[in-house]
Amino acid sequence: MRLLVILALLLVWASGEARAQSVPEVYYAVKPNPEIAAICAAEDGLARMWAREPDWNKADIRFQYEGLKAQADAAAKAPPADGEPAGPPITPAPLTFEEYRDATMAQQCKIARDGLIETFEYALPYFGYTWWECDADWDEDCDDPKVIRAPDNYQICNVSYRVAKQRGDSDFDISAGGFLADKPNHVARFTEYRTKLYAHGSFSIFDKEGARIRLENFLVTIIPRDWPDDARRKLKCAMPARPAPPTPTPTTTPPPKPVPPVFGEGYADEGRSYRFSLANVGKVPVRVEFLVERQDRGETKWKQAGYGVVDVEPGTTYFSEGYHGWDAVKWRTRYGMIQ
Repeated sequence: MRLLVILALLLVWASGEARAQSVPEVYYAVKPNPEIAAICAAEDGLARMWAREPDWNKADIRFQYEGLKAQADAAAKAPPADGEPAGPPITPAPLTFEEYRDATMAQQCKIARDGLIETFEYALPYFGYTWWECDADWDEDCDDPKVIRAPDNYQICNVSYRVAKQRGDSDFDISAGGFLADKPNHVARFTEYRTKLYAHGSFSIFDKEGARIRLENFLVTIIPRDWPDDARRKLKCAMPARPAPPTPTPTTTPPPKPVPPVFGEGYADEGRSYRFSLANVGKVPVRVEFLVERQDRGETKWKQAGYGVVDVEPGTTYFSEGYHGWDAVKWRTRYGMIQ
């Protein structure tokens, strides 16, 4: 009887409300491609993958094979170092071009099936000084402000430095700026460091005190702009909160209205590469939703190549990432302001 009660309690527990679970988000450097994975899954998948390769890539793969084979052959023929016994002969690898070709196609198939997970390995050094100094006599001021901006398609990661010397009325100020639009549950990314090194003398004939500050090994690092919060935490990047918007001041004149951005586009590589721009010529920020589509050779349907929502500040231009398709012959971008 007691056993039946225990079993009944276990059944009730097992059928109860499910426990909350969380699944970590996966970030891909290359996303899985079900269409290519389906080709790979066929019995002749590797042969079909090879047939899809453009001629220039086939030639490059053969060139890589010939280089590896030449290295292996040279290593096999190299005489042993003085005093070392001769070992067994080294078998050239890969043995045949067909084996190397199939291994290359198999690697492409694995990426198409599983994708390539972004590991976010390191931040890039971008801007720095061996030393940076302000030195002022008692009747002098030294003010050295700088705005350090990350290049296009990058965001600021962090800054490191050492205060080597400091005396008198001197200090170093630094704050984040150039914040980017982000989702509500993301920490705002930023693209600028606004810095100022200063040293102010006392300007008193009774207390002639100078001031000095010296920083050493000053370095700002950056990471790609699209890297998420997980990558920033892993690399110990600074993640400051976005500053609160300024309190609006009353005005009697109507506020300016958003103006549709000026669209521009460009092509390269005989039309295989494409990018577009949105220039805000108005006086207020505009939020724009866009859809990039491309048409491939021999096809009549348009396929999606990119999508996004961007905020464009007044007097600035948003440049899209570069889009590329080996078979692309036409590109178009549809966009509209989001009020």
